[in-house]
Amino acid sequence: MARIKILFLMLISFGCSTAKIQSTSSIPVTFESKTDHTRDISVEVQRDYYLWGLLPSTHNIALDKEFERVGAKSVAEVSIEEVTRKTNIVWSVLTFGFYTPNSYVLRGKSN
Repeated sequence: MARIKILFLMLISFGCSTAKIQSTSSIPVTFESKTDHTRDISVEVQRDYYLWGLLPSTHNIALDKEFERVGAKSVAEVSIEEVTRKTNIVWSVLTFGFYTPNSYVLRGKSN
């Protein structure tokens, strides 16, 4: 029984998740400020991981596509924050890490 516990703890500790943040250049996206970009916009994105974050090995998040969903034509002063939601923690605990949702908030200024 002790061996099973050790094996379980080892599996949990080896899990990792990766989110690849990129742009497909469908709209201009920059981390720099622009004087004509004054409207604050925010998009929450959730990506689901399985087996302690081992599957999928990488999630792609296209900044421009996510901002386009809220009607942005150009975005400046982009910031990305991984947030911990209570529901994400509950799902991770209830499923022993077999299902782990991760939430990200993408913020920026649009014109």
